[in-house]
Amino acid sequence: MSVKSAGSSGTRFGEGNAVYLIEDGIVATQPGRVGDYERIIGLFGPERVLGLIRAVGRGSRKMPLQATALTPVRAVRLEIGQALDFIEADPALHARVLRNALHKAESQIDGVIMNDGLPLYARVLWALEVLTLDLDGDEEDVEDGPCPLPTGITITEIGLLVHASREMTSRAVGDAVRAGVVKKEGRRLLIDRKALRRALLELHG
Repeated sequence: MSVKSAGSSGTRFGEGNAVYLIEDGIVATQPGRVGDYERIIGLFGPERVLGLIRAVGRGSRKMPLQATALTPVRAVRLEIGQALDFIEADPALHARVLRNALHKAESQIDGVIMNDGLPLYARVLWALEVLTLDLDGDEEDVEDGPCPLPTGITITEIGLLVHASREMTSRAVGDAVRAGVVKKEGRRLLIDRKALRRALLELHG
């Protein structure tokens, strides 16, 4: 059992090895490694699981997130392995959890790119960063060479993700091409993830 008073920051849960079942109270999540962010990207209330997305990836990738209790909070802490043993024992539950994690990831993308009114170019870069995350690999050691976007992701879909028209998104992607972040092969977009990380640091560092 873990109890936090209002306004207290928990551990940087995105770098730990646990998930938290919120029993009472509200917890806000905030990104906190690239730049000094104070924006909130997610809210977790009773019967919600904090750390679920990282648990689905088996904790292999550190996520730069911290948690702040907005009200007094009571939660149950489980090691990632314990949580996965319970979830994966029931195939139907496992499928629901995976769908839930996808919805959470989509909502957090919206939170990162929309709160505080980031300019379109920054929103596009953040969308590319999230779309090319290696959930099964080592995010601390980004490989050289171009990384393709997931199949079916085009400028149109990126525009929907960042709440912008296709024309404006295309211009922002063109800026990313000129910056060496993106390479075009027909309709395919290839991402230089090291160049992308550098561009994000320049924008926010």
